[in-house]
Amino acid sequence: MLISNDQGRVYDRYRGRIMFPIYDRYSRIIAFGGRSIHPEQQPKYLNSPETILFQKGRELYGLHQVLQQDKQPKHFIVVEGYLDVIALAQFGLPYAVATLGTATSTYHVQLLSKYSKTLIFCFDGDKAGRPAPDPSQAPPYRRKSSKVVCKQSGCGW
Repeated sequence: MLISNDQGRVYDRYRGRIMFPIYDRYSRIIAFGGRSIHPEQQPKYLNSPETILFQKGRELYGLHQVLQQDKQPKHFIVVEGYLDVIALAQFGLPYAVATLGTATSTYHVQLLSKYSKTLIFCFDGDKAGRPAPDPSQAPPYRRKSSKVVCKQSGCGW
């Protein structure tokens, strides 16, 4: 995808990145995401611009693959990035999903709770993985007998 900078120079928006198609839960490609190859390149993850079809706060990477294998998975593991989802699948955990550069939202929890009663959150221990959990997300699901587990220091509901 070519874009122009402030000086009018055209460049590849995703240069120096590994590209991943982003599917909606109906298995339609709605966007692309790029993971930086170089540690100093920021941002680490770069998604397609938001559109009517793609709103990163309403999508989860890997959800369509999980639902293709099992329409009612026993649980989901919510992780930070595309490569986390892929690594877990390679090691026999094919029920991981990732947010797309946003904090896990109430919408994400509601969406996943339609398919499974157990949600496991597993975030990195670095600064990006340690935002304070939003307590408004968990209590409604406790009342519905959903189990919310958060694997990361300082996290709790």
